[in-house]
Amino acid sequence: ANISVTTAAGSSATVDFSVTATDSHSMKDTVACDPISGSSFNAGSSNVTCWVHDQAGNLGECSFVVVVNELRIACPHNIERDTDSSNAHVEFEATATKDGDKDAVGVSCDRESGGLFAVGASTVSCSATDGNVSVSCSFIVTVNDAAAPVVHCPTNNIAVTTADTTAIVDFLVHATDRLAEENVSATCNHASGSLFGVGSTIVRCLANDSAGNTGECSFIVIVKAIRMACPNISVDTSSNGSIVSIEKLATLDDVSISFFCNGESGEV
Repeated sequence: ANISVTTAAGSSATVDFSVTATDSHSMKDTVACDPISGSSFNAGSSNVTCWVHDQAGNLGECSFVVVVNELRIACPHNIERDTDSSNAHVEFEATATKDGDKDAVGVSCDRESGGLFAVGASTVSCSATDGNVSVSCSFIVTVNDAAAPVVHCPTNNIAVTTADTTAIVDFLVHATDRLAEENVSATCNHASGSLFGVGSTIVRCLANDSAGNTGECSFIVIVKAIRMACPNISVDTSSNGSIVSIEKLATLDDVSISFFCNGESGEV
């Protein structure tokens, strides 16, 4: 009968067999085969021929086929996925074939297809077994952090007034990352406590995480100037007193506003 064995792809198989002969009279010698038992057989089919002579010189022979099936396993190429959280579902397929038959043997992996993989690199190992022959392969699943940090700016624009040409403005900006393991800090183009000139200034703030993602936010600082104009008055009188008129003038962003003096207009 033909012999069928399995070996890992790319390897040969050592095949042992036994051939016997019978005769009504005694044999002259033992059975010889080519190739002999215990030989290495490559993948595919190989013919084995055996023969023997009896005492009368008669030749008897037989032949059979040794079939070496290759067991192969195939893993996917390395896989990369992006996620905006701390993990991602990743699906994959590893297959095994025996002599080209995909359904002849199953594959087992140490991670489940469609399972959750954490941010970073994870090695997946798979194997297939047929009898006492096993083959294995592995690949890497890399989950990339694609979530930008969240930068928290003041919810409303900041408005301050000053009697000068500049004003010191304080504000609070902070950043958070969706990956709790990482602390991120925000940097603004104008730092809190800086001097801001009269008018509107856009403040932009950025935060970067270790994966190279950037988050940003912005707000406006509005500095309004109060401008006052007081007259210089000189009064020359020889009487007990004089009535003095004082014109009060103050503006905030070119809009007139009221103010108080320690001496009112029209007083003596």
